[in-house]
Amino acid sequence: MNSQSTIKFSVVVPLYNEEGNVVPLYVRLTQIMTGLEEAYELIFVDDGSKARRRLSPKSTRAIRA
Repeated sequence: MNSQSTIKFSVVVPLYNEEGNVVPLYVRLTQIMTGLEEAYELIFVDDGSKARRRLSPKSTRAIRA
């Protein structure tokens, strides 16, 4: 799928103290969503987490496939 396709699925993931789970969750969601062969976006929302590594605009980017 290219980024110009109409998005068919939006996955919104609230994160609260999930520092150790973000990367594995992202990898798994990407595998599953890619298998659907439809345009999608993943939206990770930091919900006031106290985790050591906070999500910031520098460490995140928009993902559309």
